[in-house]
Order: sequence, then structure tokens, then C-alpha cells
Amino acid sequence: MKASISQIPKRNQVKLDKQRGIFNNGADNAYPQRIERYINNSVTAKACADMLKKFIIGNGFEDERLNNIVVSRSVFGEVTLYKLLSQISQTISRQHAASLALRFDGNYQIADVSHLPYRDCRYGMADSKDYSGLIHYYNNWHKDPTMTFKPGDIAKINAFNPNPEVVKTQWEKQGKDYRGQISILRLDDEYIYPLAPIDAALEDADTEAQIKAFKNSELNKGFFAKYMLYHTAFATQRDADDFKEVLRKFEGGTHESSIMLLEGTFDEKGDLLTSDNIKLEKVEQNINDKLFESYEKSVSNNIRKAYYAMPSILIEQQDGAFFGSSGEAFVQAFNFANSQTSDIRSAVSQWLANIFKYSAISDLRNANYTIKNLAYGTVDTGGTTDDTTAR
Repeated sequence: MKASISQIPKRNQVKLDKQRGIFNNGADNAYPQRIERYINNSVTAKACADMLKKFIIGNGFEDERLNNIVVSRSVFGEVTLYKLLSQISQTISRQHAASLALRFDGNYQIADVSHLPYRDCRYGMADSKDYSGLIHYYNNWHKDPTMTFKPGDIAKINAFNPNPEVVKTQWEKQGKDYRGQISILRLDDEYIYPLAPIDAALEDADTEAQIKAFKNSELNKGFFAKYMLYHTAFATQRDADDFKEVLRKFEGGTHESSIMLLEGTFDEKGDLLTSDNIKLEKVEQNINDKLFESYEKSVSNNIRKAYYAMPSILIEQQDGAFFGSSGEAFVQAFNFANSQTSDIRSAVSQWLANIFKYSAISDLRNANYTIKNLAYGTVDTGGTTDDTTAR
């Protein structure tokens, strides 16, 4: 049976918003924000994204001098090139794209390069030559209910074009409102906005999050070793209150409300008739911890596949018997992950080289921006090995 193309949903819908002159990223213009929420709610997706980030950063630049060069300053202090690489890698591991804000000096050279959240960038309408000269930047495209959506706060910033004459014209035209340029790296040029690494496994990430929420709800609201205590009527309300207070102290803070009090009458055998006795009955817990075991394994596997087939040994705790004294399994996993992510590091290196060749800092203009592979022994894998490392 073949499905028609209309039966297969698009992974991301991009539509032109003529009123604002932008291409929406997602039917609700909130695809990047939604992606990050899916990732943060899924244990496996979050672990994979964090591990991918580490492999993109690798062991820093081959030219180690670059790591400590300050390329911008923020309210949190100086931003070195290595810190910038870390910020870029964080975004790429979530969005398959990243963006940088570029500011120019009086000589129309790049004087400041800072990270800009890609999730807040939208492409403006293209001109007759299919070139989009403006990037629209705003931090509330997703219309957060805790924030007021203010179209007037949307910044329109020029796309990257380092030609000094172009920069000069932009600066003269915009004057004190000139905010420099934005450069965006897309790891997937098939669409206007690239699909996130997790995209093919979004449903799996959501499933994992829902299983986690269900377990938590069951533990909080389900029957969990609870008891029903039957008692005869108390002579006064004061007696009843005193008894409940003693019982509450007996339960302890972590088991509060684990005993239900029910008034009744008992016979001399303890059966519910008439007597001065009390009766305690246990209600067995109804939580099945094996209910989603197969689901959890399959969704975790799918998420790792989406993240460049990330080896499970780098994401999940393995049985103790798995670890060899040489750590050879980890070495092989690192080699595989480095191979899978080499294209990303190359793309980032070329992107940075193309930007910084117009830098006001001479040491950055013709530098080698090649990123070293991540070496085993430089990342906590969660396991126990000896001192053998692959460097």
C-alpha cells in the first residue's frame, strides 16, 4: 500500500508572512523553540544533544593560540574564541544551525563577534535576485504567554556582507541605529530553515517525556503501599483529633496520607461489627514498573540514531561486565562519533575562517580554524576505566 504525498506530514512548514515580510519557521513560527522544549523534556535527547555539542567543540582549535583570543564582551565578561565555539556548538546540537552578530569599527572591519540565539532569527523576504538582505531578530516569535508580543520590537538587521563599501553604505544610511550584520550557518541547505537533528525522532522524544510524566504521576497519585485503618467512633472530636495527630507523627513526613481512617464497628474477632477494636488493612501498590520497558528501549535507540547514530556506550550506563581494562570500546565509540561529526566541525571551521578574515584583529585574518577531534579521556563517559586514553 502506497501513501500519497498528502498523507505524509511535512516535518516543518515554512510559510511567507507577507504582513511582516518574513518566512515563518514552522506553521506557528515557533519550530526552534518547540524543538528545544522536546529536547529538554527527554532524558535521552538531552544527553545526545549535550554529547553532540562536545564532539563539535572537539578539543578546541588546532592552533591553540586561537582558543584564548577575546572576540567580544558581554555582561558575563570576555568571550574568547573557544567560548564562542562552545556557544555555536550548543546551538548546532539543537538546531542544525547557528548565528553570529557582527559589529564593525570605523575602518569597516569586524571588531566584535558574538553569539546570537538562532532560534530568534527569521529570514526576511527575498528580493528579485532571491537574496534576503535582512534578518529579523526577536525573542518572542513563539508568543510566550508570560510576555507581550510587540511587533515594534522586532529588529531588522543586515545579513552578512563584509564588503567595506556595503558596510559603509549601511552605516551611513542607518546611522546610530546601525546594528551591524548577522551571519547564519545552516548545516542543511535543502530548506530555508534546516531540520533539527532530533526532528526525525521528535515523537520518540515526546514519548519518553510522557512515560517519565506518567511514572511520576503514578508514584504521586497511585496506590503505593497504603493502608486503611478502621476504628470505632471516638467519644469526642478532641479524641479524634488527638488520635489523628499521633498517627500523623507515626507516619512521618515522607509517608503522610498513606493511611486512610474509616469509622466502623467490629466483633470480638475483629470483623466489622461492633466492638472497641480497630482494624488495619493493607492496599497493595498497583504500579507496574515494567509497563513501558520495551518502549523506553526503542525510543532511546531511535533518538540516538537521529543524533548521528550516537553510540549507546556514550549515552547510557552499561553493565559493569561491558567495560574492558583497556577502554577499547570507548576508544572505538569516540572514533566512530568523531567520524560521524567531522563534517560539522569542518563547516564550523570554514564559517569562522570566512568571517574572521575580515577581522580587525590581524592574528585572526589568516588563522587555521581547524577543530581537533574529541579525544577519549577528555570527557566523562560515566564509566570506570583505567588511565589508558586515545589522544
